[in-house]
This record gives sequence, C-alpha cells and structure tokens, in this order.
Amino acid sequence: MNSNLNLNKFEIQNELGQGSFSKVYKIRDKETNVIYAAKVIQNKHFIDFSISTEISILSHCNHPSIIKLIGYCSNDFNGKKDPVIITEYLQNGTLEDILEVERSGIKIPFWDDTMRLINIYGIASAMSYLHSKNIIHCDLKPGNVLLDDFLFPKLSDFGLSKSLDKTNEKERPQKQIGMIGTASFIAPEILKENKYSKKSDVYAFGMILFEM
Repeated sequence: MNSNLNLNKFEIQNELGQGSFSKVYKIRDKETNVIYAAKVIQNKHFIDFSISTEISILSHCNHPSIIKLIGYCSNDFNGKKDPVIITEYLQNGTLEDILEVERSGIKIPFWDDTMRLINIYGIASAMSYLHSKNIIHCDLKPGNVLLDDFLFPKLSDFGLSKSLDKTNEKERPQKQIGMIGTASFIAPEILKENKYSKKSDVYAFGMILFEM
C-alpha cells in the first residue's frame, strides 16, 4: 500500500458515482494501463474521521471478500486538500445494481441461486473476519457490496466503520458524527439509543438477505 500516491500518474476516465461525503472515479494508470477506483472525500466535516478510519481498516485487512487498498493521497487530482483513496476496480457494479435489475423483471446472465449463495457466504465471511478484529462496518448494505469479474462480493466503503474495545466490545472513544448508516439497514437499538455493536451488522446482513 502506497501511503502518498502521485496522482499525476493516473488519468480520470469517468465518474462512477457519489454519496453524501465523496465521489468515486474510474482511473487508469498511465504507465501500466491498470484500472483502479479513486474515492475523493469532499465533506470537510467528515474528512478526518473517514479517511483515517478507512485507511486504517483497509490497510490491516486481507480477505478475498474485502476490497483491496492500493494507496492514498492527501490532495485530490486538482491539488485541493480533498484526500483520495485508491482501491482495486470492480467492473460489475454493486449488489444493489443487480437487485434493481432483478426487480425490473430482467434476467441477469449467471445470476442464479448458486451465485446468490456465493454472495451470501462471501458477505458473511467478510463480516465474520471484521468482527474477529473487533471492527463493525456500520453501513452494511447492497450498495456497499461490490462485484468482481465473477460476480463474487467484496465489501467496500469503510469510512463509517467503528473499532470496538477488545476487552468489553464497546466502541472505542473517537470523534462522533451522530447517527450513521442507511435508514432501512439500521438496527432498532441504534435508532433508540445510537448504540453500535456487532449485532447491528448482523441485523443489516439480515436485511440484505431479505432484499436478495
């Protein structure tokens, strides 16, 4: 993992999407022609929290169902102080994209019951791996499950994640930004008491199964 990438060696090809805190671009390494994804953090109130959390988690994770970190840079492609996280690029979009197409009644090649089970197992395996390291994702949803060339899942977007204290599995003290996550995947205890735990990830996983 490169801790201070030179973004001049990359070329932006197109925008892949955007959220409340960032924009994601498809980029190409000018020397090798390898394609990557670049997430530019743009919300000033979220930058310190998000960038340090995501880099810390991804740099210490090694799991086939978790997206691979390539490196990061403290400035964006225009030299502005908007940090950029570079990860591997997965061309088949997200699980949410697949589910949206299914809802429209269109059949997707190779997306069958076996592939659904592979995705369910892959997500569960990645979540178990994170929990073994006392990390909770906090925003587990189909839109944060990317699909590789074989439609296998990889968890992404760890900017909202939290680390738990190893002794009592409570949240470690850190900067708070209020309730986080996506409404339909937030566990009841979070809505009532704003308390996050491994169980809240399990609830979100159950909602993903319901969606599938």
